[in-house]
Amino acid sequence: MTGIQFQSFYTYIALFFLIYFNVIFEFHISKSKFEIYKNSKDSLPNFLFAVVWKILYCLITVSIFLYGYILSPNSSYYVATMTIYFFFITMCKYWPLVFFQYSYYKFGTIMSFFIFAASIALSALIGSEWNSGVQLRIAFFFFLPINAWTLFACYLSIKFVKNFSK
Repeated sequence: MTGIQFQSFYTYIALFFLIYFNVIFEFHISKSKFEIYKNSKDSLPNFLFAVVWKILYCLITVSIFLYGYILSPNSSYYVATMTIYFFFITMCKYWPLVFFQYSYYKFGTIMSFFIFAASIALSALIGSEWNSGVQLRIAFFFFLPINAWTLFACYLSIKFVKNFSK
């Protein structure tokens, strides 16, 4: 496989991975787990999380596609970026299962910090290619909302553990 073929293959695998996890692994979390948190002043409507994550996954998909499709195969950051991306997507999809389904609140909170750290790392790696063209700048800006949302998720996790995990 040449560098360009490898790059395209890796990019399409990344997109498949995102779509696969987004469609196949929709965890159904019992509403009773949310009932405790529902009356908190920090809570958001349950439907909002699903809507926001769908929008964010679309932005992530476009961002990673632009990054993987445009970037030259000689970039030293490409493999690192895609590896962190796989880690990030996996953690995002398993966090609700760990936190709500299995009630591992403290471990889920630690996971939320790893998710936030991975989102910051991805933003930095995508942003490091700023001078490579307008498409990569778009990829960078499309990835920024996930940083704010994952930071908010860390805050909510900490509040949940502090207030409701006895």
